[in-house]
Amino acid sequence: MSAADLDTCIAFIGAAERGYQNNYSDPGNWSSGMRYVGNLIGTNYGISAPTLTKWMMREITPSDMRTLDWATARDIYVAWFWNLIHGDDLPSGLDLMGFDHAIMAGPASALAEIADSAAVGLGTQATTLSRFRMQILQRRLDVVPDGFYGPLTSAAIAGQHNQHPALRILYVSQIQEIYYRGLGGSHDFLTGWLDRLSARTTLALQLSDGASA
Repeated sequence: MSAADLDTCIAFIGAAERGYQNNYSDPGNWSSGMRYVGNLIGTNYGISAPTLTKWMMREITPSDMRTLDWATARDIYVAWFWNLIHGDDLPSGLDLMGFDHAIMAGPASALAEIADSAAVGLGTQATTLSRFRMQILQRRLDVVPDGFYGPLTSAAIAGQHNQHPALRILYVSQIQEIYYRGLGGSHDFLTGWLDRLSARTTLALQLSDGASA
């Protein structure tokens, strides 16, 4: 159970989102959820214009978005993102990976990735990792961090059950990176998405380690 992680996860998202912005290139800033369609409303605390419209049950204005308070944003986070991905039931660390990705890409995408990570075996998770992520895992397994999945790494994974949650987090991190790269966003958007993913993964591993200590 990871309900105790909720405040940490929300604090991470709040720091990453940094309040109001009104970027015409971002579909979430438009009332329709599609770029250049409808009214340019903006986003605040990661809450998109369509999401706030649904929450307030009326047409909203840029002023509504600009004056969105943190308490309301938090309520939306919990009701429509954390609860929808069943955050209370997820292992520590994986909850953050799903929750923050749900804010960025929607709960359906987050749920699909969580389900994927539960369905595939450890070997599939490991062979999917980038060299960089494999090196992170290998250091945790105390094997040579060469970035390649071989017999020694495979044996270490099989023998160190305490590292299986970390492997799952790194696997989800990998498929989230693939998702972001597949969106075809501008260089600035992609750089921001990947930087946030890196910070999310680091904190998720810390949460996982704290839960297993």
